[in-house]
Amino acid sequence: MSRFVFAFFLFVSFVFSDYISPVFDRNFSSYAGAENFISLQRGMEKAEDTLFPTEPIFMDDFKQQTQDFFASFIKNTWGRRLRILAVWLPAALSMSVTQHEVFGHGYRIRDLGSKYATVKGYRMYVVAGATRYEATPNLTSSQMLTIGIAGLEADSILANRIRSRWMRNGRMDSRLATLYAISATSLIGYSLSVHKTPTSMPTNGNDISGYLFLLNSTYPNGHVNYKSLRNFSLLGLLDPFLLYSLYCGSDYAIYGTSIPIPMLEIGSVKYLPVARATLTPFGLQGILENYLLSGTSQTCAHLRWGQNGPNSYYGLGVENQKVYECAFATLGLRLDIWHQPKVLFKNGALSAVELMELPKNTPVPQLYPDKVLNEKEFGVLASVIGTIGKASWPTRPYYELGYKTKGYIPGEALRQAPIIRLGLAGNF
Repeated sequence: MSRFVFAFFLFVSFVFSDYISPVFDRNFSSYAGAENFISLQRGMEKAEDTLFPTEPIFMDDFKQQTQDFFASFIKNTWGRRLRILAVWLPAALSMSVTQHEVFGHGYRIRDLGSKYATVKGYRMYVVAGATRYEATPNLTSSQMLTIGIAGLEADSILANRIRSRWMRNGRMDSRLATLYAISATSLIGYSLSVHKTPTSMPTNGNDISGYLFLLNSTYPNGHVNYKSLRNFSLLGLLDPFLLYSLYCGSDYAIYGTSIPIPMLEIGSVKYLPVARATLTPFGLQGILENYLLSGTSQTCAHLRWGQNGPNSYYGLGVENQKVYECAFATLGLRLDIWHQPKVLFKNGALSAVELMELPKNTPVPQLYPDKVLNEKEFGVLASVIGTIGKASWPTRPYYELGYKTKGYIPGEALRQAPIIRLGLAGNF
């Protein structure tokens, strides 16, 4: 079923979009899902522009503006408001749910492999969804943590890809603002749904409740509870793109146009910072993303940090998809470095299945020795990103090729693995 849904979105986005589309990679990762959903969104935007061309409300001639304002307001403004409710809001919710379930939880299960877990299906609704999977006795609590947070990390990757697109364009399309706002506030919404720290494995399928129980069972010397998680998640409000998207969404109903992105200017470079919170399989983590735009070359450099009990961890990364450009190609780079606790692939005192089967409020024994929990490792991810062919071609190959060592990075394999993403950059 997931392959059918994925193929459908690829087909629609490829036919109608002028964005990178379609994108394939192993196990249908969150990055592939994000790129294709943005491409699908772009196709829908172009279809609307064709069917409902925008007529400007404000004209140079004041008298003409006054005479035509009322008719234009009825034709354009109320029509756009109707399309927001009937088309763009349901579409954004559906894309977000599918990204969360199929390319989030589903991807992480596919990445781990059938030795540990198998996807059994999805329950997909417009505003909510669920991933059904079967865990084997080999699944560890640490691995189950990565499954539980994979939906939220998929949401954050989708928001990141939208930010990067907006920065490259220097403008925000109002119709994409709804999808961005939903994706960027996903962690905040989930964290506000929890009202106490669970003492046993929750049965309601809530990602945050499951995360808190598994994290505190795996790292008993940690300090994460529902209050600290909820308060930390509010770091996501320090996101200027979120504020812009809320304004941009209301702006669309009135004017039907995109808006320029206000940025700080440092010489010839434009700059915007974004602070946000994320979950990892070893604790909470803060991220500071720095978006820089020089001409048409956009760079995102980020810092990550976190601490849970005696464990501290950090990382940094940089991505620029157009470091070099010539008539027949573009070339970019992506680099990520980290120092963090290991994702544990061997069971401790209890497997994840045994943890789930514990009677309610049963004390959980220490699963791993402190030495194992506190052991850390360095890791690196490096890849090249680019396109081949003239920008004027109808389509041209798109690629990301690289390698990562073992360790936890959102949207990437937990083990050491090559990075291979291939697609077509469309121009229709």
